[in-house]
Amino acid sequence: MSLLPRRFRPYFTPNVRRVYLDTTRVVELEKERKIAKKRIKKFEKDQETLLRQCERHMETARVHAEGEKQANVEIGHLRRRLRDSLVVAMAEKEKDDIIEDLKAEADHWKRNYTRLREKSAADLESSVAERDDWKSKYRRLEEEHSAMLDSESDLEE
Repeated sequence: MSLLPRRFRPYFTPNVRRVYLDTTRVVELEKERKIAKKRIKKFEKDQETLLRQCERHMETARVHAEGEKQANVEIGHLRRRLRDSLVVAMAEKEKDDIIEDLKAEADHWKRNYTRLREKSAADLESSVAERDDWKSKYRRLEEEHSAMLDSESDLEE
């Protein structure tokens, strides 16, 4: 068209026309695409981080579960040992109570024995004194009887 004079140019249309495209929308879309890619990369990075943290926490939870299981087993062992020691302690206490009761009963019988022995000794002493009293009365009566017999034989003579 540059070869045509200016006056004829409005009457001709070129075979190839210039098309003016609005590129602002393409540029905006390109920016949005870059932002979306960055967000996707960030989300993928966050996802990897979260997966690693999740795996770490799962491992920690597994270790804690094992520790808890071992602690529960140990608690069971300790409960059995405590129960056994309580049974032994109760048996010891029962034995000590029986021994204490037997000692108290032995002390009771010793006191009764001592009291009865003292009473028997006192009764024996009173019996001996009474016997001696009766013996002396008997001797006196024998003497009186002998004296009476002597006096009767003196009277008969």
